[in-house]
Amino acid sequence: MQEGKRQIEASFRAMDRVFGERNEPITDVRVRNELLQKNSRIFDERRAQERLTAIQQEAVASNKKNTAL
Repeated sequence: MQEGKRQIEASFRAMDRVFGERNEPITDVRVRNELLQKNSRIFDERRAQERLTAIQQEAVASNKKNTAL
C-alpha cells in the first residue's frame, strides 16, 4: 500500500476517534433526557388513569345515592 493511503487511513481513524470522544457526552445527555421524558410520560399516564378511576368511582357512588332517593 502506498504511504499516502496509509497516512489518509490513519488520519481517518484519528478523526473517528476524536469525533467519538467529542460526541459521547452529547449522546449521554440525549439518552438521559430521553429517559427522563419516558419516565415523565409514564408518570403522567399513571396520574391520568388514577383520575379516571376516581371519576368513575365518584359516578358510581353518585348513581347509588340517586337511586336510593
